[in-house]
Amino acid sequence: MMSDNAALRPDIAACVFPDETLLWQGQPQAGLRFLRHDIRNGIVWAVIAGCLFWVSLKVGHSTQLLLAALAFGVFAAYLGIGRAVLRRAGLARTAYAITDKRALSLQSGPFGVRRQQNIQISPDTRAEIDGEQGDRLSFWLHSENPEPHYDGRGLQFLQLQSAQQVLHAFEQAALQTD
Repeated sequence: MMSDNAALRPDIAACVFPDETLLWQGQPQAGLRFLRHDIRNGIVWAVIAGCLFWVSLKVGHSTQLLLAALAFGVFAAYLGIGRAVLRRAGLARTAYAITDKRALSLQSGPFGVRRQQNIQISPDTRAEIDGEQGDRLSFWLHSENPEPHYDGRGLQFLQLQSAQQVLHAFEQAALQTD
């Protein structure tokens, strides 16, 4: 199984420019993660599905209500479980790197690198360890987001084995840019 995932991951070395030095490279940890909002949203929609099913029983097996309950139940299952499965599939094809000039995330698709995100490392670049389990590292430019925390703009490394180690590599790169 590990070799299958390794074959799916993009080649970081191919995306590092000749004038860059690779300081760290890695990938997300394997495994299925259920996030709080996935579980919460799944429960809400499952309760709605249950209520519709209960009402359909009380009304007399209304076909429309049973179909609506089924649709809400499927949607609840997607929110509760499906999103975690899709997230895992995407992260299985993801690789991260920090060079002396930028942090980059690559995600492969069926025809090569599907998505590449990077952020230049400068004195204006900020990084923060966050996530429900402290396994996510967020990068952003202070000039675009003067807030002290990540707001969705920038780059994130998810499900890291050691976010502290990656943060240290980022800090090394930031010191080299000063």
